[in-house]
Amino acid sequence: MNHRRGFILAASAAILLMSFVYGCSRDLPTSTSAVVAKRPVGSVTVDFALLSDATSSIRHFPELGILDGGGVWDDLQSSYFRTTEVNREFRRGFAEFVIPELRDGFASARIVLRETRATISLPVPPDRHELSYYADADLVVDPSDFDRATSPVGMFETDANLEPQSFAFDVSKVVDQQRGSALGFRVKLESDPVESGFRPLGSAFSRSSTPPGVVIELTGALAADAIDYMQHVIGRLELSPGVSQSLLGPLARASEILRDGVDENDRAACGHLAAFFAALERAVGTEQSPGELPLPESDYLRETAGHVALALGCSGA
Repeated sequence: MNHRRGFILAASAAILLMSFVYGCSRDLPTSTSAVVAKRPVGSVTVDFALLSDATSSIRHFPELGILDGGGVWDDLQSSYFRTTEVNREFRRGFAEFVIPELRDGFASARIVLRETRATISLPVPPDRHELSYYADADLVVDPSDFDRATSPVGMFETDANLEPQSFAFDVSKVVDQQRGSALGFRVKLESDPVESGFRPLGSAFSRSSTPPGVVIELTGALAADAIDYMQHVIGRLELSPGVSQSLLGPLARASEILRDGVDENDRAACGHLAAFFAALERAVGTEQSPGELPLPESDYLRETAGHVALALGCSGA
């Protein structure tokens, strides 16, 4: 486990994307703080997003003395449930991210939560949630995280009578502080742990939905950072060596070109991106003959590489 944590932290780079289409947001802070470092004139920048490296929920039955749950690839839940006098159940959701070094900075960062839940017709009041962050993330969610110390980010409301919503919060300052390290977020009901009613409360945010239920979206980062982060995403998947190298090789060569300090050479990365797209389609496979690459990650990689190709002015992008 410690080997896995150290490997993931060491593999950081920079960023995903997933068409930036958002639903309604009840709480959407508009303030941003640019953290772009001085760059050579002409440097190509893109907007892209970071996928969580660990997402899960911890549940607590206070009357029964039960505290369990956790993992790496589960859904993030902020909820409450009760059917008897002694089975109050609270769930707190956690998402932890590797933050790339982003040596040349970025313009802004925000965390986006997208609900994945059903709607109900019975009128119910909205549920209020607290979003907070912590800097000592270890990229594995376990019961010890349930009562960990966090710092507030903001509040938002979910409503089971409405279609699933999206919520976004500016986190530029803390992302800048955690460059080259890890960053965690916690979501819990405002009424946790004092809630005592018999009506279920809360919502869920699926990591494996399309687009993902929780991401950090960056603007104004270097295209090379986005390519490096794609390599991080591929590196944490359990792919065969041949498939892995077919994807990583073209990205590594494209990144090398974009980081050579000669802006006039940047378009030369387009050929390597084209090779990556071809390898990606082979890794995905077809409906009749599926490949090794899982759907959420393949969608992410396709979108992110498309944004880089577009920024570089590659033909066909």
